[in-house]
Amino acid sequence: MNKSKFEEMDREVLEKLLKKKKEKYQEVEEEKHFVLSQSGRHIPGTLRREYKIELEQIKDRIDKIKEILAER
Repeated sequence: MNKSKFEEMDREVLEKLLKKKKEKYQEVEEEKHFVLSQSGRHIPGTLRREYKIELEQIKDRIDKIKEILAER
């Protein structure tokens, strides 16, 4: 989602969305840690990259929402 989509939302919706995105980030971090810490199992490198990409996308959205909220 690009920044302009977030700019169309009111403050209350943005704050709720920010909370959801932060929770999602935490969930993915915990899942990543659990999956990648499994000893004795081969973990493909693509899985590590997928987690990295997903976390970066969520973080980018969090940053955009924070930026918009700071401007208001």
